[in-house]
Amino acid sequence: MAKKSTDRFVNIQAYLEALDVALPQLTISSSSQNRVSQKVIEQLFSDGEAHMRAKRFQEATTIFEQILQLDPKLAEASYRKGEALQQLEEYWKALAAYEHATELNPAFERAYIGKGDLQNFIFGNHQQALEEYKKATSAAPQSILGYTKMGELLGVIHRHHEALAAYEFAIRYAPDSIDLYYKKLNVLLNLQWYDDALNTYDQIIKISSSPLAVYYEKIDLLKHLGRYDEVLSTFDAILSLP
Repeated sequence: MAKKSTDRFVNIQAYLEALDVALPQLTISSSSQNRVSQKVIEQLFSDGEAHMRAKRFQEATTIFEQILQLDPKLAEASYRKGEALQQLEEYWKALAAYEHATELNPAFERAYIGKGDLQNFIFGNHQQALEEYKKATSAAPQSILGYTKMGELLGVIHRHHEALAAYEFAIRYAPDSIDLYYKKLNVLLNLQWYDDALNTYDQIIKISSSPLAVYYEKIDLLKHLGRYDEVLSTFDAILSLP
């Protein structure tokens, strides 16, 4: 049975040396070598992604390290190495890989979020996590995920006003996200800003394909507030649904 490309050589240097041995009569120009290297990188990335999907994270780590041997400046390879190491619970090594990715590419949004998630969920350093999420939004000003991560963490540590601002930014770039509106709604309820919460229910109703359940949630809040006239008008709105 033929070996897979990842089984034939110990590392990428061995592969390139084998090319020279197998083809001694050829003089490979620098442009040709670059094309060969790029094809090898593409194949290795494909192999690495296959290992990730199959949850073979140690093998994936090895592959991404081989890519970095070939191209030490490839930030994506360092990031993917970090993801594999994180799955192996090698958290400090994963953090270092993410850090290296941001050094190679200071605009690497996902690597900042990777660092933030480690600081948040593994190391419990909430302030450092916030800094990393902020860096993600600086690297990618329309980073929906970055603002969402900030909002979630700020809510957990009871900085609700800041959480609300973060969700507002996220909604600006994803105005049809029901999930984001519900995250905003939870913050408003924690703040007891009930009029704003009711308005947010109305926004969710507008973008929801199945708004009936949302109407009933709004009714529950209106009952809690003793606003029974609005309860009746909301029932009228339900009856007018197609």
